[in-house]
Amino acid sequence: MSASGKSDARLLALAVALGLTLFVGATFLLPNLGPNLRLFAIPSASMAPALAPGDLVLVSRFSYGLSRWSYDWLQLPIAGRWPDWRPRRGDVVALRAPGRDDVVYLKRVVAFAGETVEMRAGRLVIDGAVVGREPAPLTTPAGLGLTRRVDAWVESLPGGRRLRILETEGDSGPNDAFAETRVPAGHVFVLGDNRDNSVDSRQPVAQGGLGPIPVERLIGRALMGGKLRERP
Repeated sequence: MSASGKSDARLLALAVALGLTLFVGATFLLPNLGPNLRLFAIPSASMAPALAPGDLVLVSRFSYGLSRWSYDWLQLPIAGRWPDWRPRRGDVVALRAPGRDDVVYLKRVVAFAGETVEMRAGRLVIDGAVVGREPAPLTTPAGLGLTRRVDAWVESLPGGRRLRILETEGDSGPNDAFAETRVPAGHVFVLGDNRDNSVDSRQPVAQGGLGPIPVERLIGRALMGGKLRERP
């Protein structure tokens, strides 16, 4: 083969390798196109102040391994998660609640199987210990779709994760009293950051809530999205 022919072959091989790399990258990395990343639009203020209505959130399906509930268009023929990677406390997760397979919720994981959860006058209690919090006033409540100023706090979860929460009804709202319950095996307990305006694990499924969430119903972890306003 001539020098010119060898050069052409190298260029062709380089072009094929580059094209394959771009194809694989696009397949795995572009939201809603590949098997991993998925964009979700926020329809409500239940995760305010971090996320507001209209925000877009990028979720990684591979964060906790795949399950039968990972995709909208296909139920994978697997039980549990593969591989079985669990969320960390404080992760914002996309999930499908029991009995609501077609609806995706974004909530924050606060407790794991075997732990007890309680709400005492608006205070989150895990394994009998009141979770610490400190006042953290918001400066731009209007940007969250709120019509009046509300109480805001920075809450410090066990393990050190910090998050900003809202109490639109103070500490005496209908969701601010929750009797102690133990998270069942294979489940997580999730809350919205907007504590008085969130459907989450505090309300049982029979009453329109989510109840504790089976880990296999987690779609993935929210990587980024929205304006992540005034992060603590």
